[in-house]
Amino acid sequence: MKQKLTKLAAFFILVIAITLQHAEASKLYLYPDSIDVIAGDSFVLEVRLDTEGESVNAVDITGNVDDGIVENVLTADSIIEILIHAGALDSDTFHFIGGIPGGYVGNGVIGRVSITAVKPGTLAVTFGEESIILGESGKSLKDQTATRGSNINVLQPSENHILITSKSHPDQNKWYNEKDLHLHWDLEEGTEYSYLVSLDPMAVPDDTPDRPKGELLWLGDINIGGLNEGIYYFTLKRIGQDALARFRAMIDTTPPEWVGFEVSEGVPETNYQAFVTFLAKDKQSGINHYEVKVDNERPQNVLAPYILPSGYLNITISAIDNAGNHIEKNIIGDSQRNILVLYAIVGLMVLGAAVVAIRPIRERIFTKQN
Repeated sequence: MKQKLTKLAAFFILVIAITLQHAEASKLYLYPDSIDVIAGDSFVLEVRLDTEGESVNAVDITGNVDDGIVENVLTADSIIEILIHAGALDSDTFHFIGGIPGGYVGNGVIGRVSITAVKPGTLAVTFGEESIILGESGKSLKDQTATRGSNINVLQPSENHILITSKSHPDQNKWYNEKDLHLHWDLEEGTEYSYLVSLDPMAVPDDTPDRPKGELLWLGDINIGGLNEGIYYFTLKRIGQDALARFRAMIDTTPPEWVGFEVSEGVPETNYQAFVTFLAKDKQSGINHYEVKVDNERPQNVLAPYILPSGYLNITISAIDNAGNHIEKNIIGDSQRNILVLYAIVGLMVLGAAVVAIRPIRERIFTKQN
């Protein structure tokens, strides 16, 4: 009997050891995993990574959308510090690739995907088999990563569906730098409404009627002021009904910040012309483009590195995010610098002459007083 128990214990230990060797080291998943939307409407899914205690250094993730269109790829609050690419590969595929120097341990957002539902039915969003997650020293965690997609229930539009519009944030797929959200829907006589504003796309209002108060103008035409940055979901329902109407507003009011900005002497690759390299980052909406303005010329889109033209007085390089916020740096040309130096010298000469002229007058006044 004792020998049988020993063999049984050894068997269970072997099973546990094998299980631990194949334990899932991380989870790659979409949030929410299920939601109801109306055909023709857009919605946002979060691409999330739970490392389950492992350190993740890089990701290369592809996602596929069936019966939907990828409208936009968002990187607000991403755990990926160096994004090499975040965007749509085509109308039904999205892609994230980037690195995390020092590694990431925890549960966070890689990015978000805005998708438009094309037709009623089930819209499936899944991760591609080619997706890769790398741990320390470039170790692949692919075989130890569990993935979970999302199945969206796309409903046929009904005649009584509530249509929500916005004057301040009209396009739900665009970022705005306006903190006050102005919304409108057509009121129905004798109908009461409940709503809420949340950063959670799954949040649902209760059955308590909402009355005009605070920043509200009146139900059906309201202004929600002082919102912080983020992606907000305004969810509305009729009291006594389960059907929901949603409106998404994306707010970013903070300018980008420079990661690097350096003017360098010419090298053979630039025909020995001086050039400037630059890189900016934006936590919320992401960098849209860079602009260069030379003296009084019109601004033009530009990529780094930028070869400096000859004879310029002042060059302004700007980084603009997807909400229209911007940050800029100026480069002063040699001729402009010489002019400033000349102004400074002339100013000092004028000041010196004034001091020389005033000194005798002060001495005479001082002598008379004594």
